[in-house]
Amino acid sequence: MAVVTLNMPTVPHSGPGSYRLAPTLTALRIPHRPAALSLAGCPTRGGSRAPCVNGNAGTTPMSPTGTLSEIVPRVYVSDLSVAEDTALLNAAGITHVLSVLPLARSPPSLRTRTHMVVPLQDTPFAELVGHLPSTTSFIDKALRSSPHARVLVHCAMGASRSVSVVAAYLIASRGMSSAEAVAAVKARRAVAAPNWGFVMQLEEYARKLEADAEADSPIDRPRTPASA
Repeated sequence: MAVVTLNMPTVPHSGPGSYRLAPTLTALRIPHRPAALSLAGCPTRGGSRAPCVNGNAGTTPMSPTGTLSEIVPRVYVSDLSVAEDTALLNAAGITHVLSVLPLARSPPSLRTRTHMVVPLQDTPFAELVGHLPSTTSFIDKALRSSPHARVLVHCAMGASRSVSVVAAYLIASRGMSSAEAVAAVKARRAVAAPNWGFVMQLEEYARKLEADAEADSPIDRPRTPASA
């Protein structure tokens, strides 16, 4: 598979239409017990750790290191160590990777996968919301590209930036509120903890999508009676 690395510039989040998404997003059903792949406690092969399935499906250890959490079907969240582990990505069938990090990285593990980079610091005042239309579109297009496509969204710790990006995808694709979306991610990844600034921007994003949807809906107006 060809590698496509997209370095997305910061997009101002003011002005009309700045969050408008393509109207082709589909709703996804969140599974009751998604799988979580982990390196922790797995047997070794030739001196290296081998990926295995976490027996406590639907939850993850309090330490995110080495853990790949499935949030909704075929959409995963992890930390950087997982994104750099070729064996684990191959075992999970990851085809697309969305990296949310300050600097672009292209480790060997990502060179055979479609890759998007969003340069972003994990600080409350970092500009998250301007990137969300692009990240949501990337996830949606990846899932539509093949029934076998699987998307990994990662940041450094798999707790704030990547969680916020996936929460935004749930807001756009499932019509969730920001609180519902964050709770859905937390239910499947115990370490999920977006910083307060990202939480506020997710709320802003949800309001903007709702306003756009209302603006695009036809308004039923009473007909003017025909003159006699």
